[in-house]
Amino acid sequence: MTSRSKQNTYVVITAVAIVLASVLATVAFNMGALPGVEGGEGQYQNVTFTDATLSCEKQVDDQFGRQDFQRVFDNHSSRFDHTVSRYKIFFKVYVEKKEKMTEYFITCIVRSRDGGIDDFEVLENKQAPKTEVIKKSSDKFIEWPK
Repeated sequence: MTSRSKQNTYVVITAVAIVLASVLATVAFNMGALPGVEGGEGQYQNVTFTDATLSCEKQVDDQFGRQDFQRVFDNHSSRFDHTVSRYKIFFKVYVEKKEKMTEYFITCIVRSRDGGIDDFEVLENKQAPKTEVIKKSSDKFIEWPK
């Protein structure tokens, strides 16, 4: 074996060793095997505003269950708070109870680190008038309330 082919063999072995070490380090990092490093299956690497909103929507759906309700996202107030690294998501929920419509305010705080919900608060709007639910009683396109 010539010295040139010996040198090429060393270069190839070194390159394969570097690639293998890089792959092993990446796998260990993602599985959380390295000390002081979070990761693992089912954990968020990046939590987006959409992820936070979907988590809160699911919590609202779980909270109101089988009731007849409408969920409205408040895109004016919902935001990411940089000072505490939390998403603040707001909804209004309208629930029909005994031919009356009740309004609720929902506040949902989501950690940006892992997507977990830190706080979920439901407040009934006591100041809003209880409006009657308008039911469609004919084939007219528009029908005025009685």
